[in-house]
Amino acid sequence: MIQNGNLINCDDSRLFPVWEEAGRLKMPVLIHQADPAGFFDPVTPDNEHYESLKKYPAWSFADPKYPRKIELLKRRDDLVRQHPGTTFILPHFGNYAENIKYVSDLLTGEFKCLH
Repeated sequence: MIQNGNLINCDDSRLFPVWEEAGRLKMPVLIHQADPAGFFDPVTPDNEHYESLKKYPAWSFADPKYPRKIELLKRRDDLVRQHPGTTFILPHFGNYAENIKYVSDLLTGEFKCLH
């Protein structure tokens, strides 16, 4: 986030020179774009991360002021598509361990668009 609280998206064109230079230098970029899905859900006892989120409330992105997980991943996917010469490392199972098909498609280059 920048000083006024606005999020700078990973696919912001102002960052493109950074991604392109990393590709030119063959320097991989580690990009952690989203947390587990439960961190975006209400903090209730049925949330699988309830105990952690009670202990660390700042980990919750349930507030509508935050972008949804799917939006973050769409932006990240657009970024990866727009910079084919850059190697992006996508940790934590591509930041979407809840959707094995998505991660499989992502790894094989067959990913289209998240719904």
